[in-house]
Order: sequence, then structure tokens, then C-alpha cells
Amino acid sequence: MKEKVKRLCKEQGKSLNDLATEMKIARESLTRALNGNPTLKTIQNIANHLGVETWELFTDSLPVGSPGDVHGVIYLGGRPNLINSMKELENLSNLSKLGQS
Repeated sequence: MKEKVKRLCKEQGKSLNDLATEMKIARESLTRALNGNPTLKTIQNIANHLGVETWELFTDSLPVGSPGDVHGVIYLGGRPNLINSMKELENLSNLSKLGQS
């Protein structure tokens, strides 16, 4: 997502600082969101200010792999989780089961 946001900003002639200002958040908060696990609200806010759909922020950031690879975004408890392997999917599934106990 980070690289896609940077590319969209560049295409629109704005910096990450400009985007943060438009979003009315600190530049550091935007950087943390792009480098970490942002809330769905933050992702939606980024998408709105870039004029794209939320899912579009993830289209170029997912690695292309061989058949059988797993890549996607799963929302758990309202938070997006980027999945790049079966192991990550299993870990997320186990975490979900712990929360349902």
C-alpha cells in the first residue's frame, strides 16, 4: 500500500506531507500508518483524499507469485491484514479462533 500511495501522490503532484495536511493529521501519523497496520478508517481516509476506492490502494502492492500462492487483504475486527503466504493466513486464522473463545 505504501508504494501505491506514494505513486498516486506523485501522479497528483503532491507530497506525503501534502496528503497528511489534507487529511488533517501529522505527517508522522501518515508515515506510521503506511509502515504499519493502519485502521480501516485511516485507509478509507487516504483513499478518499487520493480520489480512489479503498481496494485500489492494494492492487499494485500485492506481489505476484506462482499458482497456489496466497495474497490478499483480510479484515479482522475491522482492521485490514495483508496476507502474503499460507503461513500468514494460518496465523491470522489461529488469532481469530483465540478471539472467539
